[in-house]
Amino acid sequence: MNIKNIIKILSGKTKPGQKIYLVGGFLRDVLLKRKTNDLDFVVNKNIRDFVNSIALKLKGKVIILDDRNRIYRIIVSVSDGKVCNLDFSHMQGKNIQTDLDRRDFTINAMAMDIEHKDIIDPFGGIKDLNNKIIRKVSDRIFNDDPLRLFR
Repeated sequence: MNIKNIIKILSGKTKPGQKIYLVGGFLRDVLLKRKTNDLDFVVNKNIRDFVNSIALKLKGKVIILDDRNRIYRIIVSVSDGKVCNLDFSHMQGKNIQTDLDRRDFTINAMAMDIEHKDIIDPFGGIKDLNNKIIRKVSDRIFNDDPLRLFR
């Protein structure tokens, strides 16, 4: 099993009206040509059922990271003998734009619709990566969550 196959399986498991986005650090690392086995996804609805069905299909183990905020992890083995962490969180806000607006830096505030493979980059994260700039998404981000300064 490799990451491309995992994304294909995820795309094939969506229900009508359900949207799955690959977000954050994985996209950044791919654009920087770095290898990573940690993938983060945002799901707009029915996240728990979706995560359980994916874990079953991938023969992975589900870990509840935060049940109240609906954040889950699936741990699966990949073809190179390593472990892959698939983290799933429920979409914050009414759409992916609103969810991305809550992130820390522009280079982490990108998403890919796994069905259509469209890159969503509302804050210029790709441009900032190319220019080697780390820029916050908004002025309020560290006021809302001061611990982000240490992550």
